[in-house]
Amino acid sequence: MSENLIIILTSDSKYQDYFDSVKFNDNSVQMLPLPDFIEFVDDQTPDLVLLDCGFDAKNGLDVLREIKVFYPHVPVIFLTGLTCEDTVIEAFRCGARDYLKKPVNVLELQKSIECILLMKKTQIGQRRSCLMNIYYREISIEDTQKKSLPQNIHSVLRYVDKNLTSQISLEILAKIACSSKYHFCKVFKKHMGMSPLRYVALKRVKKAEELLVYSDMNISEVAWEAGFNDLSNFNKHFKKYTGITPSFYKCCAHSSEDQD
Repeated sequence: MSENLIIILTSDSKYQDYFDSVKFNDNSVQMLPLPDFIEFVDDQTPDLVLLDCGFDAKNGLDVLREIKVFYPHVPVIFLTGLTCEDTVIEAFRCGARDYLKKPVNVLELQKSIECILLMKKTQIGQRRSCLMNIYYREISIEDTQKKSLPQNIHSVLRYVDKNLTSQISLEILAKIACSSKYHFCKVFKKHMGMSPLRYVALKRVKKAEELLVYSDMNISEVAWEAGFNDLSNFNKHFKKYTGITPSFYKCCAHSSEDQD
């Protein structure tokens, strides 16, 4: 018997091959065209909805609102090809549990699904803080490398990438940017949508997430490798930006392997 019912709403049937490659384990999966959601609601209650709106974010947000009317407690993963801060903000305001930009890494989607279902099962499924999601998924940190950024900002980003385990201060970053701290912070936030030190913290949390999923390191080793100077500081920042502790995240990430 299937453990959970997962509904996939997609605006593009061509994307079905992608979802076929996702490992859903013993969960029951139904794929529907985006407009058919309303016809489905009278049949049964899903445990999770994957809402793939493609590039039509407006329609996707409208469907998300409808889902929350019928199923206010059902978690929704919002997928879109757009990178727009306003869309991210509105998606979380409408009740999305997670926001992923297409093309989505299959493993990233699988881990999001597993984590949400496990939290739901253990009754720890409270939605992440809206602001934390906005700043974490937001303007996709990897995509910043593709933006038309001033050379000094590119230099700072490269420095951060290569020195996550070192002490990174505002003074150091401003010096690399050949600018005063005040002017550097102003320019960085204009182009990146966040402060320099917030960016550093997010990069470290993202690195920690990868290590928790793909390495055999314990929590203390992950904290050190991601650039956090002590375990309490790591726990504080990780929970701030993900909504859960590193230990629980690791448990979620490896839940399917443990079950096997």
